[in-house]
Amino acid sequence: MKRAEEASETNGAPNGAGNNHVISHILLIILCFLASTAIPASEALTAESMHGEIATYDGARTCAECHDAASKEVAESLHYQMRGEPRFIEGGEKGKDAGFLADFSPLYHTYAGIDWLETIKPAGAARQEQPNGCAVCHSGLGEKPNPIGKLTADDFENIDCLICHGPDYRRVVVKEVKTVKEKIIVKEKGKTKGKWIEKEKVIDKKEFRFRTAPAPGVDVLKVARQAQKPATEMCLRCHGTTGGGNFRLGIAGGENDVHFSMGMTCTECHTVKKHKIAGGANLKFQELTEVTVGCPNCHTERPHKGDSGSQLNRHCNRIACQTCHVPAIARHANSPTMTDIDWTIPIKNEKSGLFEPAIKQGSRLQPEYRWWNRTMRNEWEPVGSKRDRQARIYPWQRINCTIIADASTGIPLPLKTGVYAATGNPGAAAAKGAAEAKQPYSGNWKAIRQSMLVSVNHQVAPKAEALKCDDCHDAHGRLDLKTLGYGTQ
Repeated sequence: MKRAEEASETNGAPNGAGNNHVISHILLIILCFLASTAIPASEALTAESMHGEIATYDGARTCAECHDAASKEVAESLHYQMRGEPRFIEGGEKGKDAGFLADFSPLYHTYAGIDWLETIKPAGAARQEQPNGCAVCHSGLGEKPNPIGKLTADDFENIDCLICHGPDYRRVVVKEVKTVKEKIIVKEKGKTKGKWIEKEKVIDKKEFRFRTAPAPGVDVLKVARQAQKPATEMCLRCHGTTGGGNFRLGIAGGENDVHFSMGMTCTECHTVKKHKIAGGANLKFQELTEVTVGCPNCHTERPHKGDSGSQLNRHCNRIACQTCHVPAIARHANSPTMTDIDWTIPIKNEKSGLFEPAIKQGSRLQPEYRWWNRTMRNEWEPVGSKRDRQARIYPWQRINCTIIADASTGIPLPLKTGVYAATGNPGAAAAKGAAEAKQPYSGNWKAIRQSMLVSVNHQVAPKAEALKCDDCHDAHGRLDLKTLGYGTQ
């Protein structure tokens, strides 16, 4: 059931463009009729959805019957690749990939290359195995992505279209066990003079493979028939609690951000083209770099009106909108944010039976303020100054990370987080992680501290709660004007 013309998302005119023109008029008539009969828009769109014709759902294969280019587009996107060439890092190494699949993160204390997907069995017979690994949120079904240029048909079939497009979709991690024959060499005492001899022996070996699958109770066919463009709920399946311990919890929701209270969705700012998404919190690499995600996309560069409008608008030349309009991080107590994470102190979660790093959280936190020209130094430090005309003052959230490093070299060790979670033994997790990463390890570790600055863009407050003049220009104002280059406060 090929409908390439109807499914095309390209800007060029596909074959049969004349038919599309006719179809557009027919759809307009249908929509007008539905509006006149007072059927809710959501129900109307569902009723007329072409996905209603799906008889069986066989993953990305089914979607490809109409969306024939979609699998390749997704496979080449950052949501699937999880790596790319650094674009915004000062002095970044050209030609060397950066990103979650390739780089150590002090927040997660690992990287996806060695901590992909598994289940962990907590101590205790009654405990259920728990999912773990970066691929719990990956847009695939469990296999690691091949790099762009080396994609295969397996990559296209590995894509989970419903994780981003399926309403009420949930999934779990499944462990599959396979017994394989393996030849090994063993030493046995020979019959003559008791000498040891080597013999080849075939043994049974269990191999484990992990994949994602729809959660029990999910009607996959029903979900596929209701497939739609990503709604906020779909984005927050992964981005709502990323960073562990509610690091980003509360970025959306009517009580937290005026844009969501108006019914806006994530993709209205983070626009999408051929499954590539503009903007994002990972400043190392982005796609659709020709698209700037920012307030002026909807608001003018002179947004303020009234008697003080001209004075406030002059601030817009050097101060980002977020600086005044996001006066606090985690504005509501029911949505705290992470301030500190300490991987040297494993704490057992009595509910899951697994160990987690010690975490501190806080609400209504005052941001830190830095000049930023949209380039980063060593990923976590914004670059910019008063003299840099491309820079503006932006708000930032600081997260302090106490991590485990080699005692001899001081180089951070990627943890095998499954070992950490199951045993609460940082040393064992470091040894296993270093071995899988093929990173030298002396066998002894020490604690080091790293600090991250993360850009603050969400949780925009109502304008009545925006910063006032005295909040910054008072003798005890929140901005360190001297450090920012404006002399004494």
